[in-house]
Amino acid sequence: MNKNLKKFIFLLIKIVVIIFIIYILFFFVFGIFRLKNNNMYPFIDEGSLVLFYRLDKNYNVGDVVVVNKNNKQEIYRIVAIGDDEVNINDDFEVLVNSYPEANETLFKTEKDVVKFPLKVKSNNYFVLNDNRSNKTDSRKFNTIKDSDIEGKVISFLKTRNI
Repeated sequence: MNKNLKKFIFLLIKIVVIIFIIYILFFFVFGIFRLKNNNMYPFIDEGSLVLFYRLDKNYNVGDVVVVNKNNKQEIYRIVAIGDDEVNINDDFEVLVNSYPEANETLFKTEKDVVKFPLKVKSNNYFVLNDNRSNKTDSRKFNTIKDSDIEGKVISFLKTRNI
């Protein structure tokens, strides 16, 4: 076998191995997707690329997570975890266990379909958009299960809707 052919085959093997490693990393360890709405404004803008980590299953209040809802990836902030009680008072403030939410943003929270006060079940999470005027979150569809969460957001890249 010719020396150049051996080098070419070795190069092809390296390329295949690198592609396989990237495949494993981005389909089993990390995930990436483009945010197509303004639900997380001002934290993350529409059009930003979001990188999330799939292996960390320890979610806490304040974490921003990627959720698979109806075969569609969405991004939310966890406001309450299992055994917490969530309420929205007359001033449209989110109360978790009778205390104001720590991460209340510029937008006032309005009630929607879900009846309050709401007791969050074990292994469930109450999630909200940072842009509270957009009510496509737990105020509309109730809590999410642990199994609906694909991962925790670790970074994002603002792309200016390119």
